[in-house]
Amino acid sequence: MAIYLQVRVGSVGILLDALRVHEVLIWGETQRSDAAFAQWREQVLPAVRLARHLELPDGAGVEQHAVVYSPGAGSAPIMLLVDEVARLRQLDPGQWRPMPRVPARTARLFDAVWWDEAAASQVFRLRSELEPVLLGAQPLEDEDLSAPAPT
Repeated sequence: MAIYLQVRVGSVGILLDALRVHEVLIWGETQRSDAAFAQWREQVLPAVRLARHLELPDGAGVEQHAVVYSPGAGSAPIMLLVDEVARLRQLDPGQWRPMPRVPARTARLFDAVWWDEAAASQVFRLRSELEPVLLGAQPLEDEDLSAPAPT
């Protein structure tokens, strides 16, 4: 059994590995600029607006919380900006469903789906190892994943 922090970005429910969460903060009104970085405990962290990566329209959410999160084993933390922090969830491995067919940029972020019966909605699990491109402030770009990588 693993523990996850359930958050919401727009209408999208997301589960984060709770062991990688360092802290949950209130994202203040003065911090809601388009800055790509934020200060946390005398460190400067990339501020990742998940709404942009999910292609949600501007103003779809209110980014009220920041989750300081390590996107990979031993990696430096980043600050994920989310609209809501809901609760901790304990889930068994058998409760996960495979990802539905989604665009490549979405598949890079998530690796499984959990059905929340109480809310009658899907909740996506953030990958345990995120690609470095997520650390930037720009949304992921679509690309042909079958084409060979440039040398």
